[in-house]
Amino acid sequence: MPHTAPASDIAPLSPPLVCPHARRGRASAPTFPARRIHPAMTTTDVLQRLAPLIQAHAGQPPADTTELASGTRLESDLRMDSMAVVHVLEDIEEQFDVTIPDEQLAVVYTVGDLVNIVLVATETTERAA
Repeated sequence: MPHTAPASDIAPLSPPLVCPHARRGRASAPTFPARRIHPAMTTTDVLQRLAPLIQAHAGQPPADTTELASGTRLESDLRMDSMAVVHVLEDIEEQFDVTIPDEQLAVVYTVGDLVNIVLVATETTERAA
């Protein structure tokens, strides 16, 4: 007969994690300055490369990637929770060969925020090289 611990010995579940980007009621999300990382790579180029990554983790993916715009909100429009955003950021790091600081998660609200993170991170990587 297997040993089972009495209910009083079982630790309660820890409270759910609340990510800063999940807060509602903010007047506007902070944005990063839009920059071009290479004359051949534009915001549109980055958005096209991000679209499949975003679609893979969206709770309610758009029917067509052309529906993704800079103003598309990750939480309310695409039904992405904080873990989905973390997975997208991990995919971005792999796809674009960049490192994104964990603090960036707190300021990601829209597809445009993701695009700007890529532009800034890639520009920083190019400068370091």
